[in-house]
Amino acid sequence: MRLSLVSKQQLVSPQVKIQLSKLVNKLLSKYTDNIRKVNVTLAQKASKKCGPLTMCQVDLVMPGLPMLTVKAGGKNMAQALNRALQNAKQIIASKYLLHTR
Repeated sequence: MRLSLVSKQQLVSPQVKIQLSKLVNKLLSKYTDNIRKVNVTLAQKASKKCGPLTMCQVDLVMPGLPMLTVKAGGKNMAQALNRALQNAKQIIASKYLLHTR
């Protein structure tokens, strides 16, 4: 599984990149054999209600399935990434259930 982490409009330190990559590996560990590539894009978005939000877009490339794109938002990078990966896990589980019948 290859991981690509891109952050728009803000710099990310190497320590934060390592933490985010560990989070991706931990949450998708069940599906690492089936995922070829993970693209993570983080960006800031202004919100009138709660200030700036971090938006996360996760693209998963899996053999035999179309590319899966999931978007989620959160107060910080870790929360946004965690939400997007949780949503991706649910979609992957339902897709694999549909294809194994």
